[in-house]
Amino acid sequence: MSSLGTNTTSSNVDAINAIQHSKILFIKVWLFTMFACGIVGHTLSIYVFTRRSLYSNPCARYFLASAMIGMTVVVISVPLRLLQGAYNIDVFVCAGQPGFYRIFLGFWHVIIYGSGPPFLMFVFSVLTIRHVKRRRIAPFINQVNQGERTLYKEKGLLRMALVQCLCIGLTTTLFSISQLYVSITTVYAKTNLQLAKENLFLVLGGLISTGGHGTTFYLYTATSRMFRQHLFHGRHARL
Repeated sequence: MSSLGTNTTSSNVDAINAIQHSKILFIKVWLFTMFACGIVGHTLSIYVFTRRSLYSNPCARYFLASAMIGMTVVVISVPLRLLQGAYNIDVFVCAGQPGFYRIFLGFWHVIIYGSGPPFLMFVFSVLTIRHVKRRRIAPFINQVNQGERTLYKEKGLLRMALVQCLCIGLTTTLFSISQLYVSITTVYAKTNLQLAKENLFLVLGGLISTGGHGTTFYLYTATSRMFRQHLFHGRHARL
């Protein structure tokens, strides 16, 4: 029995060490990649949306503000998470005691962080596009070709907004759900191996949430022909 217990404990320790090693390796690779991709992507997005042909348009200003916020997240949040997860340096650590507060915080995080920002982003992007559409209806009411081109551009902008909101919504909600799960289950007794697995799940959720803020430029490029035209042929493209 003693030998069996020793083997089981040894195997748990090996599993915990393997999880910890894999977690640190993934944190480094993922966050360095997100930092590089985010800096390049948001810089190019800011370049596109500050072009003279775009900057005067309210829709472009919305996406410009979004790119600046994304750049801030990448520059500040990603390095902090790298220090925290890969090098165990966390000067801002703050954890509540198990109980009602942790459960409430989990639900609050799902609503405020996971669902709130993507919903507000979608609402404001749709309102911006509607504002532009109303402003342009009167001058072009009898110009069919111009009206069709305007409709095409509005669909492109709406597609970009939907892709952005969906990406950020999915990635942040996953992190919020992982936090909620850990908060609810803190009242249960757990082995060290279970705690290591839960910590890995929570860390992965937090890392994936950075992907929504660091990859929007590449989603724009992949899903919007209009964005590609302004990126590669900015002088000849008009919004």
